[in-house]
Amino acid sequence: MDAREFEIFTSSGYFAIRRVKKVVKFWEGISGDMTIEQWLMKAFKAIGGGLTSHGFSETIVAKWLHSLHGSVEHIMALQDFCGLSTGSSEQHVEMRDSRRKTDSAHLSKMVLWLVGHSPFTRPANLLVSLANGIVGSEDVNCDRAEEVGRKCMSEMVGKTFEDLHLRREDKVTPLGNIGKSVKIGERAVVMIDSMQLFHRIICVVKDEPDLRTYFSFELAPTPLSLFDSMGFSRKGTKAMLVPAFSEYSAAGLEMPSNPKYTIDGGYLLHKVVWSCPTDFAEISAGYIAFVKRHYNSSPVVVFDGYQDVVVENTTLLTLPKSKFLANEQNKRNFVKLLAANLREAHIQVVEATGDADQVIVSTSIKRAQSNPFTNHVVVGEDTDLLVLVIALTPDDTNLHFLKPGKGATKNQVFSSQTLRQKLGQAAAHLLFLHAASGCDTTSARFGKGKKHALSKLVKSTSAFKTQLEVFNQADSTHDAVADVGEAFMLLLYGAPARFKCLNEYRFYLYMRIISKQALTTRFTLASLPPTKSAARQFFYRVYLQVQAWRGQILDPTAWGFQRVSGYLRAVWSTQEVAPPELLKLIACGCRGMCDTQRCECLKSGLRCSSICGFCQGHSCANRADDDDDNEESVDDPV
Repeated sequence: MDAREFEIFTSSGYFAIRRVKKVVKFWEGISGDMTIEQWLMKAFKAIGGGLTSHGFSETIVAKWLHSLHGSVEHIMALQDFCGLSTGSSEQHVEMRDSRRKTDSAHLSKMVLWLVGHSPFTRPANLLVSLANGIVGSEDVNCDRAEEVGRKCMSEMVGKTFEDLHLRREDKVTPLGNIGKSVKIGERAVVMIDSMQLFHRIICVVKDEPDLRTYFSFELAPTPLSLFDSMGFSRKGTKAMLVPAFSEYSAAGLEMPSNPKYTIDGGYLLHKVVWSCPTDFAEISAGYIAFVKRHYNSSPVVVFDGYQDVVVENTTLLTLPKSKFLANEQNKRNFVKLLAANLREAHIQVVEATGDADQVIVSTSIKRAQSNPFTNHVVVGEDTDLLVLVIALTPDDTNLHFLKPGKGATKNQVFSSQTLRQKLGQAAAHLLFLHAASGCDTTSARFGKGKKHALSKLVKSTSAFKTQLEVFNQADSTHDAVADVGEAFMLLLYGAPARFKCLNEYRFYLYMRIISKQALTTRFTLASLPPTKSAARQFFYRVYLQVQAWRGQILDPTAWGFQRVSGYLRAVWSTQEVAPPELLKLIACGCRGMCDTQRCECLKSGLRCSSICGFCQGHSCANRADDDDDNEESVDDPV
């Protein structure tokens, strides 16, 4: 190595090394230490190298190094004599067939994921997680991490290590903090584990009344019985209502003769198989043929209403149906085109401007009432449709619901009159039941399914079912909705009749669960019912959904929702997640009497407690019982 190469190698950063002059692998270059390890040390430790069973000394190392160049010449001569050569392919490792196939498979997965999580359907001025749809609030600044970091660095210039004071506010706030933070005064604190609140309760609790008071709070950033740890609504299995209704339906019910069909457009979209490649005219012809073949008796198809058509019949389609319809914009445009083609084929089409399920059922009811001597059938796979058919159809009208089978599963037929007779008074409250046990806009409860809720509703008293009429009435007050909803929540969790408040029952149920659990079983906070405040907001949303199914459009922000960055987000609760004294609980380490501003507890306006390091809330001037002594002294007569 000449002097110039040595200089740039050691001081200018040009330390990448090629082990051979010939470019056997494109873009190959490794550091000096790695070259020594991979080339020199590998040869030294290999069989025939300098490392022997007797160890090595400076003499052995020097002998091996000085003979290395000579042994290389012998090796090359031996290869020439044998007609052999060793080397590597000039093909870069990233360009081999196996690697290209793997990269292609990974790319296909990424493209398919982006089809269902398109970044182009989100507002450009908002920070949104593509994976789960979380919308960042004004506090989220992870996209400005470099700006925040440079600001912190500028404040460090000219300071010694002892003078540096990094504040919590200097940390960037990621999207993952949405739904996990609570406020202590004016400061946001991320809650890592709800069990930490239980540990604090154990430290400060004095008697059972205090413990009962603590359980009137959620003790978690979100109501875990209704939302998961990320703040998303728990989703129940809507399809569980179908077998539950089958128990009340007539056995072996067959399709009525010569019915008039009202078809769910969403079901129709996914029912017809597409061939690919093809054009949209051929696809539309397939839908028309399917409708006329299976439902050729004055059918009505109801689609969700969309705006703007940009897809034409002559447009060539090269994507499979699942990928094409996964894009919401593609789906909207295709629905508009298909609706126009169905009308040209003399098939009646309705494009819903509101809730499509409600429009489907109301359309079928109107057709049945205008032609009472003809059988009418609603066709679809969505459980919401079946619930609406039973709940909204009048007693003097009979609608049939056809749930088409798949594969070996046969078609299922339900009669609205039969189910209403079997369910009795509970049939009038199925909309409430469906929303309260979890639907598209409301949360399901942890560990409580729809079949369980239906059983509780059917077995409830006639007086309680009468109270549930609050949810069917368009002019119900917030307090009436909250009171009846709380009573229903107590019913679902099997509360004894003496309990009238969810907050009181939470403590009772907690003690009951703990007493029956094994020592190896971990307690799940989600198994407790929500607090009174969280339940109130939940049943506001239930009432909002029930009224939407009944055709009444209310203001969501007045019924359990708040608008955040243009999006509607459920209001979890209007109450703090834990008592302020627990959130503000501070442990001081004073060795004195805790009577100066150097005491963290006194400085924060709090009393010392049992978790303080030395005084433990007893042997200091800032202990909690000082307040009691002062109050007693005021009441003493002079």
